[in-house]
Amino acid sequence: MSLAPAALRTFAFAAGVSVANFYYVQPLLVDIGKSFGLTEAVMGLVPTLTQFGLGLGVLLLLPLGDVIDNRLLVSCAIALQALALLVMATASNLILFFGAAMVMGFTGITSYLLAPYVAHLAPAAERGRVIGLLARGGIIGILLARTVSGLIGFYIGWRSVYLLAALGMLALLWLLRRYMVPLARPTTAPYHHLLLSLVKLVRNEPTVRRTVFTQALNFGSFNSLWLGLSLYLESPAFNLHSDSVGMFGLLGAAAALAAPLAGRFVDRRGPQVTLRFALALTVIAWVVMALLPNMIGIVVGIILVDLGATASDVSNRTILFRLHPDIRTRLMAVYSIGMFFSGGILSLLTTVLWAHSGWLGVCLLGLAATSLAFLANLRGAGAPHDAYSD
Repeated sequence: MSLAPAALRTFAFAAGVSVANFYYVQPLLVDIGKSFGLTEAVMGLVPTLTQFGLGLGVLLLLPLGDVIDNRLLVSCAIALQALALLVMATASNLILFFGAAMVMGFTGITSYLLAPYVAHLAPAAERGRVIGLLARGGIIGILLARTVSGLIGFYIGWRSVYLLAALGMLALLWLLRRYMVPLARPTTAPYHHLLLSLVKLVRNEPTVRRTVFTQALNFGSFNSLWLGLSLYLESPAFNLHSDSVGMFGLLGAAAALAAPLAGRFVDRRGPQVTLRFALALTVIAWVVMALLPNMIGIVVGIILVDLGATASDVSNRTILFRLHPDIRTRLMAVYSIGMFFSGGILSLLTTVLWAHSGWLGVCLLGLAATSLAFLANLRGAGAPHDAYSD
C-alpha cells in the first residue's frame, strides 16, 4: 500500500488544522485573562490544562490506534473536540472554560494518529520525506494558528476564534473520511495490556527514553518561546496587540517550510546527525534572544527556534518509527505524552518566570531546556532495535 500525493497533502493539511486548536490561545491569552479576571501568573493555566488534557488523551486513547480502525478513532475524536471547542466559545464562567479546554486537549489526538498511519503507508526509503511533509503541516498549523487567532481575536473577539475552530473541525471530519482507509490491525491485545506496554517501552528501550526526553524538552522550549513572546510583545516594552503578535507566526511558518528538506537530510545523513544540528540551532537561538532582547534578536530567534524544532521533530519521529513497525501508534503515544506534559509544565513556568523575571527569565528557561536536550544526545545513538515484547 502507498500514499497518493493528494492523500498525503490532505493528511498534512489535517495535521495542521487539528494541532492548531491548541495554539489559538497564545495571542488571545491577555484578552481571555481580562474576560475572566485572571492575573498574569494564573493565565498560564489555560495552555497548561490543554496540554495536560492532550497528554492524558495520548496516554489513554492513542494506544487504541494499534487495535481499532484509525478512521473510526479519528472520527470520534474530531466530533468530540468540535463540541469542546463550541463550549469554550460560549463558556460563561472560568470553571466551564477550563473544563472544556481540558476536554479539547483530551480529544486532540488526530494529528498524532495520522503520523504512524502515514509512516505505515510510506515506503521505507521515503519515510523521512513523508514524515517531514506531515511535520511541516503540523508546524505550520501551530504557527499560523497564532496569526489567525490574533487577527480574528482583535477584530471580532476571542470567542469567535473557538467558534470558527469548531466549524473547521467538522469540515475536517468530512474531508478525512474521504481519504482514510481501514488498515489491518496487527494485534488484538486487551486495553490494559496496551497501557502496560507503554511502561515496558520506556523501561526496556534506551532509544525510546532518550528520544522522548529530547523531544519533551525541545517541545517545551518551543512552547515557552511563543507563550513568552505573546506576553513580551503585548507588554509596555513593545505595546503591540493580538493582531500584531499573531503576525509573528508567519516568520515561524516560513521556517517550517524546511521540514521536507529536513526529512530528505535525515534520509541521506541519518536522524542522529540532523537531531544534534537542530538542537544546536535552538541553543544558539535562545542565547541570541537573551543577549538581544529587541526586535532583531526576536526575529532571528524565531527563525532559528522554528527551524530547530522542525528538524528535531522529524529526526526524533524517524528514530522512533524505525524501531517496531507493528506498534508505531504506541511509540507515538509515549513520544507525545512526554511532549505535552513537558509543554504544559514549561507553559506554566513561563508565565511564572515572566511575572517575576520578565523576558530574561523566559530565555533562561528555554536555554536550560534545549541545552539539556543537546547534552543528552552527545552520546552514542543507541541500538537501532532495542528489546521489546508485547
